[in-house]
Amino acid sequence: MDLVLGGVPVIVVLLLVAFGIIYYWVPNAEHPQWHWITPGAIVALALWFIASFGLRYYLEFFNTYSRTYGALTAVIVILLWFYVTGAAILIGREVNSEVEQANRGGAVCAWCGNKTAVSPE
Repeated sequence: MDLVLGGVPVIVVLLLVAFGIIYYWVPNAEHPQWHWITPGAIVALALWFIASFGLRYYLEFFNTYSRTYGALTAVIVILLWFYVTGAAILIGREVNSEVEQANRGGAVCAWCGNKTAVSPE
């Protein structure tokens, strides 16, 4: 059990960095600043942990997949986990989008204290 709990901080840091990279490079938009930790990354990380442990709990106690699907069980479970992971990432990006939308109009960035640029629309 110590090995599992000892690896959690490493996983958290790696996931925050991975989500930060995804949120910085994936949208086709200008990126004025880089933030290692964003509100969306924190939300996505929390949702990912809750969903992963919820899926693990579900599969541990309600495991009729192997009787139903046989050898394809592992493929179906991993695809379900990918779907849950993708949903967490998308919800986190939506949180970042809403925070950026709220900061438009010359508001001060909550993360770095700089004034955000107003883009003409």
